[in-house]
Amino acid sequence: MYFITCFRFKEKPVKTEYPVISSRCFGYFPDFETADKAVKGNWGDMREANNDYAVIELIEPGIFSCAEQENRRFYQWNEQIGGFLPRDEFHELDYVSNFAIG
Repeated sequence: MYFITCFRFKEKPVKTEYPVISSRCFGYFPDFETADKAVKGNWGDMREANNDYAVIELIEPGIFSCAEQENRRFYQWNEQIGGFLPRDEFHELDYVSNFAIG
């Protein structure tokens, strides 16, 4: 399944701390194309609570399933279109995965 999670960063993160201040998994879809449309179109007002970023992760069924870096895509809020646009990976999150599960 492709899980959609929105989040925001701490204003001044410390290098040794997890840089995300809040996050919420908004849902999941069986295919990437629908998840991508949902994020880009801000379905269900995913930007609530000023979530400036979103991530779609492929997480397979099972115990201790892990979302690999090559199976995720980040997005950033764009005020002009009222939706999220794809963006590059965050180096601060290189060793973080499973945003949706925690």
